[in-house]
Amino acid sequence: MNKYHFPHCFLSLSCFLLTFFALCSCSHHQAADPEKIRVGATAGLLVGREKLVSHIDQVVSDPALGSSSVGIKIVRLTDRVVLFEKNADKLFHPASTLKLFIAGEALKVLGPEYRFVTSLALSPGSLKNQTLNGDIFLIGSGDPSLHTSDLAEMAIKLYRRGVREIRGNVICDATLFDDIHYGSGWMWDDQPYKDFAPISALSVNRNTVEVTVSPAEKTGEPPLVTLFPSTAFLQINNEAETSEGTFTGAEKDERWEPLSVLRRWRDQVNIIDIKGQTDKSSPEQKYKMNIYGPALYTGTLFKEACEKTGIRVMGTVQTGEMPESAELISTHHSAPLATLIMEMNKESHNLDAELLLKAVGGRQKGLPGSAGKGIAVLQESVSSWGVGSVSFRFADGSGVSRYNLLSPNVLMTLLERTYEDFSIRHEFVASLPIAGIDGSLKDRMHGFSAQGVVHAKTGSLSGVSALAGFAESYDGQVLAFVIMMEHFIGTEKNHTGAQDLICDMLCRFTERR
Repeated sequence: MNKYHFPHCFLSLSCFLLTFFALCSCSHHQAADPEKIRVGATAGLLVGREKLVSHIDQVVSDPALGSSSVGIKIVRLTDRVVLFEKNADKLFHPASTLKLFIAGEALKVLGPEYRFVTSLALSPGSLKNQTLNGDIFLIGSGDPSLHTSDLAEMAIKLYRRGVREIRGNVICDATLFDDIHYGSGWMWDDQPYKDFAPISALSVNRNTVEVTVSPAEKTGEPPLVTLFPSTAFLQINNEAETSEGTFTGAEKDERWEPLSVLRRWRDQVNIIDIKGQTDKSSPEQKYKMNIYGPALYTGTLFKEACEKTGIRVMGTVQTGEMPESAELISTHHSAPLATLIMEMNKESHNLDAELLLKAVGGRQKGLPGSAGKGIAVLQESVSSWGVGSVSFRFADGSGVSRYNLLSPNVLMTLLERTYEDFSIRHEFVASLPIAGIDGSLKDRMHGFSAQGVVHAKTGSLSGVSALAGFAESYDGQVLAFVIMMEHFIGTEKNHTGAQDLICDMLCRFTERR
C-alpha cells in the first residue's frame, strides 16, 4: 500500500493548477468553476466508486479543456473491474504511448537479456605486418545506444590487435535493416530535429550532433562554435555575429536577428548554418539536431577514432555489405534489452522505438528488418487478443506518425496483458517514467499522492496529449489507466494538469469505508 500523504506543497501546486485552468479558459471559453477542480485536488480520501467517477467527470468536463476530445479507461487489475470509462472505443492519436506496444513486443520476441551487436570484420589473410591490405567492415544490427565512446573502444581493440594502417576503405554495413530511413506519415518539416533522426541498422549517438555556440570576446566577431562529437562529417557555416547588448523597438527590427542554428535539411546535406546575433553577455547555447546519412556518420566517427588511436586509414568511408568470407575480429555488445527499453520509455526516444520495431520484424518475419514487418508482428499480437481491426492502426514504432490510431480499449488491453505476463512484467513496468521522479514525468505531480506511485508513459504531439500506465490506490490495489486527449490548439498544460489530477485521485481512491 502506498503511504498516504497530504503535504502543504500539494495545496500550493493545486492552487497553481486552479489559477492556470481558470486563466487559460477565459480567452476562449467561459471561466472554469474553481470548485470543480478544487474538489478533485484537495479533498481527502475518495471513498467509493461513485465518488471517484463524479470527481473525474468534473475534471474532464471543465471548460478549460475546451473542444478537446477525451478518451479514458481505468481498470482495477485484480478483478478486471472497470472503474471509469469515457469514449473508450473511440480512436485517438496515441503519440508516444504507442512505444508501449513495441516495448512489450520486443521483450517477448527478443527477451529482456537480448543484446545488440556491432562488429568489425576483414577479409581473411589481409592483415600482415601491422597493415590491413584491404577494407575493414563495420556491421550494425540496430543498437539504439551505440555511442562515440563505443567506437573508440573498438578502435583501441583494433590497435591492440596490432593494426597500424588500413590501406582500404571503411565499409559501413547497415543491410540488416531496409534502407527506408523515415517512418510512414512523418512530417516533412520535422526532418532537422533530434526527435526525428533517420533510422539505420548502423546508428550512433542517436544520429544526432550537439552544437554549442558561445559569444566571442569582441563585438562584431563571429561566435565560437563547437561540435560534439568533434567530427569532419559536418561542416559549419558561421555567419552569426557577437553583439553588444540588446536592441529594442524600431532599432531591433532593423539591426537584430535572433540566433539561428539549423542543418540544411531541405538539401539533405550535413552543413549547419549559424546566423543572427548572440549577445556578448549571453551564456553558451546548445542545440541538438539530427544528421543525414547515419551509416556514413557512424563510419566516419569510427575512422576518426582509429586515427586518434594511432591507426592510419588510407581509404574513404563508404556503405556496402560485408562478404560472407569476411572474418569477424571484434564485437561490441549493447546493454541488455530491458535497460534499452527503460532508456527508450523514460526519455521517449523515437529512434530507439523505430530500431526495435525493425529488429522485431527481422526476427519474426526474416531479414532485412523493416517497419512493415514489425508492424505486421504488432498487428498479429493485437488481433490475437480478439481486438477488431477497426480499433487500431499502426504506422510506425514511435508514435510520431499521425497515421497511428488507437482506442483506449486497445491500449488498456495491452496494459492488462503485459501486466499478467510474469516473464516481462517487471521489465515493462520498470521502464515507465515515475511521477515526480524521472523521465518525462520528472516535473509532474510533485506533492501529489501520485508522486513516486504512478508509473506511466507520456505521449505528446501538437494538439495531442496522452498518459497511460499504472497507479496504486490507497488500499493497495493496482490500477491500470489510459487517458487520451486531442484536438486542442496551443499549450497542453491544461490537459497534462487534468491528467495529473486524475492520477492523484486514483492514488487517493479506496472502496474501504
